[in-house]
Amino acid sequence: MAVYYPQIALKQTIAPETLAAITAAIAVYIDQETDWKIASIQPARRATNRWVMAGRTDLMRNLLTLERRRLAG
Repeated sequence: MAVYYPQIALKQTIAPETLAAITAAIAVYIDQETDWKIASIQPARRATNRWVMAGRTDLMRNLLTLERRRLAG
């Protein structure tokens, strides 16, 4: 999967290595080719604990994996 994005005006500069790592993580997470484009990268605006969010994300990913397996037969 390739992720293309136009130049983005950022309020704060993100290191190119950080941007590459985020883009790669999204590509691995999606695990399929899409025509999505990264429009912005921002921290979560919630006051929720990051470990809680990571747990919820993991649960959702597991549910999506099970649903894909169910649909595949």
